[in-house]
Amino acid sequence: MHLTEGPAANSEASLASVTVAPGVRERIVREAIRLFSTKGYNGVSVREIVEAAGITKPSLYYYFQSKEHLFERIILETLEEFRGQLEDVVKQPGAIRDRLLAICRIHLEFARRNAEHCLLVHNILFSNERSAIAFDFDAFFKRNTEMIRDVIAEGIETGQLRQGDPWLMALIFVGAIHIFVMVILRDPSTIPSEGLAEIVVDSTLKGMGRSEAQDSEARSGR
Repeated sequence: MHLTEGPAANSEASLASVTVAPGVRERIVREAIRLFSTKGYNGVSVREIVEAAGITKPSLYYYFQSKEHLFERIILETLEEFRGQLEDVVKQPGAIRDRLLAICRIHLEFARRNAEHCLLVHNILFSNERSAIAFDFDAFFKRNTEMIRDVIAEGIETGQLRQGDPWLMALIFVGAIHIFVMVILRDPSTIPSEGLAEIVVDSTLKGMGRSEAQDSEARSGR
């Protein structure tokens, strides 16, 4: 998935008008994300990006070969960063609940820290513009779920989780996480900022039914 990064050579770029300074690349990316999120990939021109970033076209082409390359790097760098964090977490030993909590926190915290990036990725996933870059999004997210499935399978094998289909259990868990990620991106004020991972994990592990103790109290009228 990783693409070689480096200053782009472009025949249109004149070095005399190139702005090479700390923060320029980040400013280009920030403004491009804002524009792509608002208007979509096809609705944004190179001219709009350079004007918003306060640079010249040659400056943009110094860092990115084209609008497509800029768009591709934004999407892939976001996914690469998340995949690296997820791979680190699933390798960690420990009790299954703790490992699932860590997996859930990675998703939620990554969305909070990178809200604009994640919202752009989500918008692209559910639009016809996902074909703007040559990347298999379905395979990427399937592999993420497979890694989580393997953690759940370990929990079943060690008796920490009940018997069941680890793939289906992973889909249920990931589905719950993704719903909360979407709320974080679009309406974060409706959910708690603390303790959310515990709510998601414990609701998944225990379900939403009453405990035996609660059932006993209800039957006795207490």
